[in-house]
Amino acid sequence: MLKQKKTSFSNQLESFLSSGIIESDVKKTLKSVIKKLENSIVNLEYSLSRLVEEHYQDTYERLINIPSIGPKTA
Repeated sequence: MLKQKKTSFSNQLESFLSSGIIESDVKKTLKSVIKKLENSIVNLEYSLSRLVEEHYQDTYERLINIPSIGPKTA
């Protein structure tokens, strides 16, 4: 969901920039929101990986040994 929101805001910013019609405060706000979403995504992915390492390491290792299952899917 966070990645979808980031994509949405990034597309909105790109649309405004390509049209040439954007106020500086709108541009600044959109960039700020995008940066916060990026930081939230990184923090959440880190927290999830720590959780997996602490509580589900055996299951994770078995899953990534299955062909076509990568770290994010596992």
